[in-house]
Amino acid sequence: MYQSALRCATSLIPQMLYGQYKKLIEESDVVLSLGGDNYSLDYGNPERFLAIGRYVKSLGKPFVIWGASIGPFNRRTESRMMMEHFRHDVDLICVRERESLDYLRSNGLNDKLVLMMDSAFSMAPESVSLSLPARYLAANFSSLMAKFVTGGDLSEWIKICREMCKVLHEKMNLPIVLVPHVDSDWDFMNENLRDLFREYNINLLRKSYNAAQLKWIISKSELLIACRTHATIAGFSSSVPTISLGYSIKAKGLNHLVYGHEKYMLYKDKIAADGLDKCVDSVLDHFDDVRESLKKFNIYVSEKNEELLNGIRKLCS
Repeated sequence: MYQSALRCATSLIPQMLYGQYKKLIEESDVVLSLGGDNYSLDYGNPERFLAIGRYVKSLGKPFVIWGASIGPFNRRTESRMMMEHFRHDVDLICVRERESLDYLRSNGLNDKLVLMMDSAFSMAPESVSLSLPARYLAANFSSLMAKFVTGGDLSEWIKICREMCKVLHEKMNLPIVLVPHVDSDWDFMNENLRDLFREYNINLLRKSYNAAQLKWIISKSELLIACRTHATIAGFSSSVPTISLGYSIKAKGLNHLVYGHEKYMLYKDKIAADGLDKCVDSVLDHFDDVRESLKKFNIYVSEKNEELLNGIRKLCS
């Protein structure tokens, strides 16, 4: 009885969550699931995203995962559930970096995989009226990283951020513009780094700028150091040499995709002031080459986007 009730409840979840969109889905040629981290365990169980896929397929419409990082799913039951979903309920999986691509290929899903660029690569920057230094570094620090870098010890993560600001100041002797990717970044940097602003010539942007405006500000910088994925993408896509402070598969995958290596990334428990010092040195030693490689990569982005659009057109025909 219990198992029957559980199966019945599970089958009703998609209708309960997404039934209000039935008319829109029925009128659509194809349905896209947007969001870079939905099919991972970074932010909890992804069951609600599986439910939308099952619901769309029950209405007979093509379902596409768009611009995602996927996995890894380490437990056998989780992995089996996710791979079955991808095989039966998803028509096209557009992943945004090679780590996810290779992971899904290793699970036999090559026939419905496409490598795409995160949509933020194509976002046009929006200029703002803002008094910026003639030359500056851009940096983004987030409280989120404490979970991955120091096991949740926020005070230790704050100490590391302060030490990294000191490294940037001493290494390049340029003003530092702190870029809040989300409001909580602003709160974190304002509360914990403010006493360094005068000493290290640091400016914290206000909260009100949108993503396109932040991209424009990043695009004018000499060098970017960032925790948030879309801050790093703003740097990559603007051909600004970018150092990633990463915690997940997407950071590794994006660095391999953009640079072909992880030399300009500090990962999880390797994030520290001395590591950043060496990483900045490495970028500066190859500064012109890094900029040129990013320019070439962004031409490649445009070509891949056209291929992706052709794939979507086939599903709609």
